[in-house]
Amino acid sequence: MKKYFIGFAAALVLCSAATITADGQLSGSNGHRNEIRDPAAPLPESLANGSAGINRRVLKDLTKNFKEMSGENWYKTSYGFVVKFNSNHCGCRVDYDKKGNRLYAIRTYNEGHLPEEVRQSVKAAYYEYTIALVQEIEMPRKNFTYIIHLDGKSDLINLRVHDGEMDELQAFEKSKSGDSYTSNNHK
Repeated sequence: MKKYFIGFAAALVLCSAATITADGQLSGSNGHRNEIRDPAAPLPESLANGSAGINRRVLKDLTKNFKEMSGENWYKTSYGFVVKFNSNHCGCRVDYDKKGNRLYAIRTYNEGHLPEEVRQSVKAAYYEYTIALVQEIEMPRKNFTYIIHLDGKSDLINLRVHDGEMDELQAFEKSKSGDSYTSNNHK
């Protein structure tokens, strides 16, 4: 028992030393961590409130086009900014360039928010499927594109609907146990 305890204590000390060494390698000469940002990491509060580099056009566009926003998270990217939030029971992501121009917006929602005309065309062609999720993509000066995730008895299908045309992007067969999927990618 004493040997196990000594072995465990030695392993714990080794792990602690490795952690301290690894942390020390991330430190700059000033003792602070280097400022390497993960693009998925939220921006600091000072940046998110517009005082540290977010273009005013971004804030104006958001307040004009997304009236009810909650849970905003800001991200800095190599090309500009991304903001993710909830609005009118939809998950939203909006990407902007550094000049504040909107690149695209993606709204994620359930079947109930899908425009009736799009829903009817999908249901007419895929009547045995359930619409599990919809992603609405809006780009400046272009018509909406819908990525519609369908759930069937034995397979899953991802459709693209754009300008009245519908095509299958991906199809996956469900395994008999229901634990995994086999891809039958179309594009």
